[in-house]
Amino acid sequence: MSQEIAVNVATGELLEDLDKQPPEVLAEAFAYGQRLQTGLKSGMAAIEAELRQRMRTLDRELVVFGDWEVEAKFDNRREWDPDELETVLEELRDSGVIRAAEGAGIIETTKSVKGTAALALRSRLGHDAQHAIDTTFTWTRKRRALRVVPSVSLEGAIVGALPANTGEPPQAPITDLEELFND
Repeated sequence: MSQEIAVNVATGELLEDLDKQPPEVLAEAFAYGQRLQTGLKSGMAAIEAELRQRMRTLDRELVVFGDWEVEAKFDNRREWDPDELETVLEELRDSGVIRAAEGAGIIETTKSVKGTAALALRSRLGHDAQHAIDTTFTWTRKRRALRVVPSVSLEGAIVGALPANTGEPPQAPITDLEELFND
C-alpha cells in the first residue's frame, strides 16, 4: 500500500493513495512527466549555454542580471603530457638529479600522469628541474555547475540576514501538498 502523493502534471490533479489510482492515470502522469522532463532538460541546457555565452562575452564568472546573481565558475587543473614528463624524468635520472625509484610509478602504463606524485617530486627539486617538469603540463578549465540564485541587495543585507525577533515562534514548514498548491 503506497502512501506517496504525487501530482499529475498533465492535469494538475493531486494523486493521493497511488496504489488506488487506475493504472491508465498513472501511465498518463508518468508519460507526460517524462516528456516534460525531457523538454525541461533541453530548454535548461539551451538557457544555460546562453547565460554562459553572455558571461564569456563579459569575461566574468559572477554577474548580476537584474534580480539574479549568476555564477559560472571553472576549476583550473593541470593537463600533463606523459611523453614529455617521461623524457624529463629520464633526463633527470640520467643526470643524477633524481634516483630511478623517485620517478617510478609517476607515469602509468596507460600514459596518464599521477599528478599528485609528480607535484610531490617537483616540490623536492631545484629550480631548473622544477622548470623542466613545468614544461610537461598545461592548465585547462573544467566547467562547474551553473549557480543561479536570487540576488541579495547589499543595502540591508546585514540587517536582513537574521530573522526579526517578533517574540512569536517561526512559521512551521508546509507539509500538506494541498496547502502548497492552493497558495
